[in-house]
Amino acid sequence: MARRHLLSGALAAFSAVAMIAVASTPAVAATTVSVRTTDGLPVGGTAIVWGNWEPGDSREVLGACDKHADGLRAYAEAQYLRNGQWQYYATEDADGANQTCRHLSLPNIPEGTTIHIKACLKDGPNGAQRYCGTGTAKA
Repeated sequence: MARRHLLSGALAAFSAVAMIAVASTPAVAATTVSVRTTDGLPVGGTAIVWGNWEPGDSREVLGACDKHADGLRAYAEAQYLRNGQWQYYATEDADGANQTCRHLSLPNIPEGTTIHIKACLKDGPNGAQRYCGTGTAKA
């Protein structure tokens, strides 16, 4: 009889711990993804989507980061599908690789939405997109 109570107690304790672990795990975790341009090394620029910009903040932020002082600017683009319509956002960083990024706050994107990211280099604000790399992130 003592063995049965011991086993029941152990199972109850295990179940309680398992329920706490499941309850504290988020259903969908936002991701932070960096995409590089394809110009080789050194990398000319990156596009970054930060999921959950700050702790407790559910915003996504798009960043364009100029990584190389080559006279070109970094271009970052994010697109996602919402209610059957493509949403499009872009920003550029043309500061000559001073180790900072240009940030653009995105509107509240539903959790689990796929965000398509593109990183390119451009020669001036009206230049053609070149050396583009692509990737995806989850809101």
